[in-house]
Amino acid sequence: MKTFYECTFGWDDDEKQEELKEEIANFIILTINNPISNTIERIGFCHFRFEIDDFEQIPTLYCWEIQIMSSWQKKGLGSHIVQQLINLAKECKMHQILLTVQSVNQIALNFYQKLGFNQIYSSPRDLSEPGYVVMQLFINRKSN
Repeated sequence: MKTFYECTFGWDDDEKQEELKEEIANFIILTINNPISNTIERIGFCHFRFEIDDFEQIPTLYCWEIQIMSSWQKKGLGSHIVQQLINLAKECKMHQILLTVQSVNQIALNFYQKLGFNQIYSSPRDLSEPGYVVMQLFINRKSN
């Protein structure tokens, strides 16, 4: 993730630590039991928050990031985390899930599109240079 941030937003270790410690930060932690070392190992996490969307003024679960160790990727864990976010959003009466993806991260863009997320905003608008894409999945919302 640091590599993607360096391409678009820049990376600041202290800022990242503060972001993760904020009171409104919530996490899903992926762990496995390692029978060889008899330990529990963290293999991934999701950082999310419950917010009110600035534009539509509706209850929103905002997925700040999903990180999975490379050796555990492509095993369905990302899809599992997103399904847990959908379940939480429904249970907590959120109307949507929003997330931001760096425009250079085509794998993540394809992943979220496959799960039903739609692109609603990008910066720069034409993505002529590295930037970001905001994606949305509606939850608990009646169609007009």
